[in-house]
Amino acid sequence: EYVLEQNYPNPFNPITTINYLIPYYDFVAISIINIKGQNIKKLIQGVHLPGQYTIQWDGTNNFGNQVPAGIYFYKMDATEFNDIKKLILLK
Repeated sequence: EYVLEQNYPNPFNPITTINYLIPYYDFVAISIINIKGQNIKKLIQGVHLPGQYTIQWDGTNNFGNQVPAGIYFYKMDATEFNDIKKLILLK
């Protein structure tokens, strides 16, 4: 089954790790979203083979700029799966 695990460490500074599991060959996208619902960073977007994966986020946006401390969400979208989890960036 699809799994999106809670990031660690959480809260974090400067880097956090996100683990996820894909059971089938599928297109997967993982994004960081701010409290206003704006997509600020696309972490992953592409086809995955079945397996367990790890991605890290360094607290930057799509332009490479450091984002402010605060509450963020990470969202995973696949063909038959969607999940959102909360993370906290401390400075």
